[in-house]
Amino acid sequence: MSDSSTCPSTSTAPHDSNSTLPPKLSAPPTSKVRDLKRSPVSKQAARRLKKRLANLQEHRPERFADLQHWAEGQDPTIQRLVKILTSMVPPS
Repeated sequence: MSDSSTCPSTSTAPHDSNSTLPPKLSAPPTSKVRDLKRSPVSKQAARRLKKRLANLQEHRPERFADLQHWAEGQDPTIQRLVKILTSMVPPS
């Protein structure tokens, strides 16, 4: 009985929280990157990739746009990854 009483409360919770914050969709993309950065190897790789993306955006903005355009036709996981990575790069 306690399980059935918690089910209605969880089904109504997203409606209540939706007015203040959408569930998980409102989290900044950096939270996902933060999970990836737990190991030192991942931190180093993330730094290198961020520098390369920033360099690409600064010196070859058309290629940076091509990367974003290419990701649109790819798997949703790749789309999400490219969106997260490109959001890490400060606008030029």
